[in-house]
Amino acid sequence: MARVKQVNNSRKEHVCGRGNHPIPKGESYLTASPGYRGRPKYRCVKHPFRPSELTTSAASEPMAAVEAFEDAASVGFDTHEDLESAWDELRSAVEEYQQTRESALEAWENGNSQLEEYAETANAAVDEVDGFAVESFDDEEPSATDEEAWEEWDQARIAHLSEQTDEALSVAGSLEF
Repeated sequence: MARVKQVNNSRKEHVCGRGNHPIPKGESYLTASPGYRGRPKYRCVKHPFRPSELTTSAASEPMAAVEAFEDAASVGFDTHEDLESAWDELRSAVEEYQQTRESALEAWENGNSQLEEYAETANAAVDEVDGFAVESFDDEEPSATDEEAWEEWDQARIAHLSEQTDEALSVAGSLEF
């Protein structure tokens, strides 16, 4: 993973890689160069680097999927279907990562201890993601004329959705790649 350095007094103007806005001369900024002889990337201090942006390994894609899921959860899901859809996207990224690691390991006829470790980590991540399933909200909808019952039903639905989101965030945050 690339090392991030903070420069407190810029000697020249740079462009923030996330917001594409200028970082004026004299301002603080962050810089990193992921990969071997990678080109430097710049960020303002308001838009720090994310872990997925600091690596060039195969793990960058599932890491980005976790970050995208966390971003969506921070905004909030409107329905259980939205949560389930976001979770499915995360699941597919983790499964693709696992397949990548498994195929890399299969390419080594006599095995490779480093790739075996990566494959084990990927398998553990898939197990964790598959171990969580979004529970649907099964309470029956009230009659169309009872406004108070609708409010209670909607509050219960929102509470359930919030609880499911918290559980999903907990699982997503514990994933290692």
